[in-house]
Amino acid sequence: MKGPRAGYGDVQPLRVLAALRSFASSRVLFFLFDVPFAPIFVIILYFIHPVPFFVTLVGAAVLLMIAVINQIATVRSGAQAAETTVGAMNAAQVFVRNFETIKALGMLSNVTENWGGRCAESLRATDRLARTNSFYSGLSRILRMVLQMSILGIGAYLVIQGEMTAGMIFASSIISGRALQPLDQIIGAWRQIVESYGACRRLKTIAREARHAGHEGIVLPSPDGSLAVEQLVYSLPDSDAGAPPLIKRVSFALEPGQSLALIGPSRAGKSTLARLFVGAIEPRSGVVRIDGSDLRNWNSDALGKHIGYLSQEVELFPGTIAENIARFDPDADDAAIIEAARRAHAHELILGQKKGYATDIGPGGTRLSGGERQRIGLARAFYGDSKLLVLDEPNSNLDAGGEAALEKALAEAKARGATVIMITHKIAIAARCDRMLLLQDGQVELFGTSQDVIQRLSQGIQRIQPANTAQPAPQAKTGDGPTRPTASFAKEARVEASGSPIRRL
Repeated sequence: MKGPRAGYGDVQPLRVLAALRSFASSRVLFFLFDVPFAPIFVIILYFIHPVPFFVTLVGAAVLLMIAVINQIATVRSGAQAAETTVGAMNAAQVFVRNFETIKALGMLSNVTENWGGRCAESLRATDRLARTNSFYSGLSRILRMVLQMSILGIGAYLVIQGEMTAGMIFASSIISGRALQPLDQIIGAWRQIVESYGACRRLKTIAREARHAGHEGIVLPSPDGSLAVEQLVYSLPDSDAGAPPLIKRVSFALEPGQSLALIGPSRAGKSTLARLFVGAIEPRSGVVRIDGSDLRNWNSDALGKHIGYLSQEVELFPGTIAENIARFDPDADDAAIIEAARRAHAHELILGQKKGYATDIGPGGTRLSGGERQRIGLARAFYGDSKLLVLDEPNSNLDAGGEAALEKALAEAKARGATVIMITHKIAIAARCDRMLLLQDGQVELFGTSQDVIQRLSQGIQRIQPANTAQPAPQAKTGDGPTRPTASFAKEARVEASGSPIRRL
């Protein structure tokens, strides 16, 4: 959950853990326990006769050399096989999850062929690894058998010379076999050993990253809901060093009980900023403070009980509707669940389901519409004592009745003293908030009271050239510096400022 690729739904660490567990329960681990005894058998051979001792010693050195060559020959193909296999599995998961879209767009054959190409590449890499490992495994086994036969021949010669007895021949053969067998077995299982060693290293890395990312701090008192953002900068973890950040020095503050409408064009960074507010991602620099304390100093589980968050793409998890609303709290109170649903005005909607609050959703359960998921997700955000509500386009899948219920729910949340931040593309809804922030290209263009921002936007459209002119639109100027409000926001703002109703098509 705390890994760098968690946002992509990557569960590869679980597969790594399963591979390590499989190795720990296999016979290969017992082969490793035999290795420390191999030198003891070689030393015993010296007391029988020096010649079998040196022959076995040379054979062991050759087997170790084969193991090293095997490692060098398979390290690249092993990494490629693991990478391509993970890529094929991740692609299959994405394709299956979006099967309806694939079927509707006639993409089934195309995505099957695409996955087949990925899978074939994975199989080719795995086959190269298996062939290389089998070659060196067979070579070590042949060498071990040749060494045992050589010891029998050398022993027979020494018996003829009177330096050994007949019993020593068989003793030398058995003891040399016991000395060389662990090395032979390890080379045969070298692929599994290397994969398990790599899995162990990856798990250590994951654990180390989780410890760094899992600084939980102490449990602070329940927050009042004040939010302060200071010089916030965020870049994608895998972005180039010279790439511009997505969020550029954003600063503002909200008092408990205030509401903020976060507006702006697509790709302005609104959803990223919302994720920073709730601590879902960490900024590159700057601070998000709740009740004056850096968000990173809060205990995440303790703070999460006082935060209501609705992401742009609402995801409900496998379980019942009640479990999703209660955030899978095993000690959740039924009354609190129903109260959260009532706050989101989703109680009647849930009762209309086949099993009400006990309706299973997710794989094998009831499938909900986008509007139903959004209302239940809103109830999850309202669950408990939410002092900070961050809602990312909560009305994107709602009808007129749903929007009216949402407005009423937000008004009730404000009346309870909750701080509300809402991302929306509708100026008519944003105008009902206390404050408004226009985000453009990751930076604040306008911030102030809603009426003040709407007035500035309505004035800004007068400076924007009509769409049929060839000249570029000049920048609108405000008291806070240059702004570049989009025409759609400015047009809506002018209508809102004039008091006439807004129609969105």
